[in-house]
Amino acid sequence: MKIMYIIILDFKKGAIQMTVGEKIQLFRKEQKLSQEDLAGKLMVSRQTISLWEKDQTLPTIDNLIRLKEIFQVPIDNILCSDSFVTNTSKEIYSFTYSKKEMSRIYRIINLKNMIITCCAYVLVLMFFIANEAPDILTGTFLGFLIYYTIISVKFYIQIIKSYKQNIQKQYVFEVIGEQLLVSIRKGTNESSKFSIPFSDISKSWETKDLYIFIYSRNIFCIKKVELSQNSRIPAIFSNKTCHQHHNYSTLKTVSLVLFIASILSIFGALICTGILSGINNLFTENMWVFFLFLPIPIASIVSGILSNKKGIRNKKNIVVGIIMAAFLVLYGSFTFIFSGMYDHSPVYVQTVEERLGIEIPDAKQINTQDWTQGTQSKRDTYLYYTSDVFFSIENGTLFEAEIANDDMWLQSLPNILEGIMPDIYTYEKSNYYYLIYNLDLQEFNSCPTESGNYHFICMKYDTIHNKVSIAEYDIDYVKL
Repeated sequence: MKIMYIIILDFKKGAIQMTVGEKIQLFRKEQKLSQEDLAGKLMVSRQTISLWEKDQTLPTIDNLIRLKEIFQVPIDNILCSDSFVTNTSKEIYSFTYSKKEMSRIYRIINLKNMIITCCAYVLVLMFFIANEAPDILTGTFLGFLIYYTIISVKFYIQIIKSYKQNIQKQYVFEVIGEQLLVSIRKGTNESSKFSIPFSDISKSWETKDLYIFIYSRNIFCIKKVELSQNSRIPAIFSNKTCHQHHNYSTLKTVSLVLFIASILSIFGALICTGILSGINNLFTENMWVFFLFLPIPIASIVSGILSNKKGIRNKKNIVVGIIMAAFLVLYGSFTFIFSGMYDHSPVYVQTVEERLGIEIPDAKQINTQDWTQGTQSKRDTYLYYTSDVFFSIENGTLFEAEIANDDMWLQSLPNILEGIMPDIYTYEKSNYYYLIYNLDLQEFNSCPTESGNYHFICMKYDTIHNKVSIAEYDIDYVKL
């Protein structure tokens, strides 16, 4: 589609005829006063000032005298319809936009949202690949994904409709005093009109050839190439009261991607560690994976430094990069700090087999932890050892078939037996088998008849993950 430019220049060094309300608003802003500030000086309500500026009421004589003193202008300059505001330039520009231009404008505005959406989808996808999450978490993430997809689709449909409609419209920008008057026309009809004070432009973007801003949920775009040499518009968009304008250069885009990637790096490392742990059942030893994600926050720090050198304020990349890099180094170092935390030999498991007179299938992985080396906070329970024994699917199926017909293994525990289970285990009725052995009394699945300190071994078999968990502990038992 051919790009169409319509330019109307009406640049006067003289003056502009304005209403009383428009003059009050202009003089107020020249004095850098808010409606509340002016109301305070006049001892009237803010609503009164608003009504004056909307030309719905006029100030009293007393208020006019006070306005004269505050604004430091003659009363005639406020009241007379034939008076003019001097030193004000008037500019009028008119633009139409091609489909390609409108697409680019919306892409600039929604770039951050698109990147966040993509990263969110990647994160959720990685989460489901791990597939080790509880059902409630999986359901929550799935619900979030469906909700976000619906919202995103609805949002982008509205965007497509909006910019298709805007292709056929003509935008007329008029600079008057301290405000922009924008008329949106379709053919010979005027469909919308906006009076936009400069101070109310809170969100804006600047590219090499465009000024883009949002006001009252509407997107407006001014083409730099069509501005007159003495135009006030560049000064408006460099005003400190406006938000910082974004230059979407390659460096800026890369910095934004790295900023988001840095935030997600800790979650990505955690998910990858979980995936690897699902294979070898060694979570702590697998935390070296966090170091693999370290280049992401480092790159974010570098991009932030480069951006600042080029005059683009970008402290967030440096701050987030340093924080995320510190977390990745900290968690990654757990592999070395806790390298001796687990014993992977079968010695302890074989000892349990001998003491209980049972047989456990050959394990593909054993993680045994010795709790006697440190201090323990529980007064009524003292842990000696815990061990997680992982089987292959084949061995797990055979083991489950054996214990299903063994009276020593229980699928449900009486309430009285739940009380002598170690605190590190949670009693669950489905997909588990239990065995509790009293080493002092040499009894299976029974409570002592007398109060006292007893030595137990508790075994819990998880049929879903083909895992036997073993805990050896003392407990102060109180008979009720």
